[in-house]
Amino acid sequence: MGLMLLKIGIPRLLLLLLLSIHVDHAMSSNEFLRRRCSVAANYSDGDKFEVNMGNVFSTLKNETPSVGFLNTTKGQGPEEVYGLVQCRGDVSKEECVTCISRSTIEIVQYCPNTKDAVIWFEKCQLG
Repeated sequence: MGLMLLKIGIPRLLLLLLLSIHVDHAMSSNEFLRRRCSVAANYSDGDKFEVNMGNVFSTLKNETPSVGFLNTTKGQGPEEVYGLVQCRGDVSKEECVTCISRSTIEIVQYCPNTKDAVIWFEKCQLG
């Protein structure tokens, strides 16, 4: 072990340790990455679309399978809401559900009253 440290050198060893801490932190975080909000179609507060959207969000949060992918549709016609969620393959079901819950809240904040929106986090995406 002592010979290995001499071959790598103390500065390189410290750099490797710092990089491993950074990578570990990045893998455990769930930072917001970006969003896309369409301006082509909007809904008003209290519309049937908003009710259907709430039902879609509830289904996506409550029925997420362990594979981390689910899509669902609620309503009909112009009030129809289609939702899809996908989590990274290395994310546990609990982390996936947490990410989905966060994304259903933040997509409404980032894209208020927008019928067509997508939000990306490090661990999941919702559209």
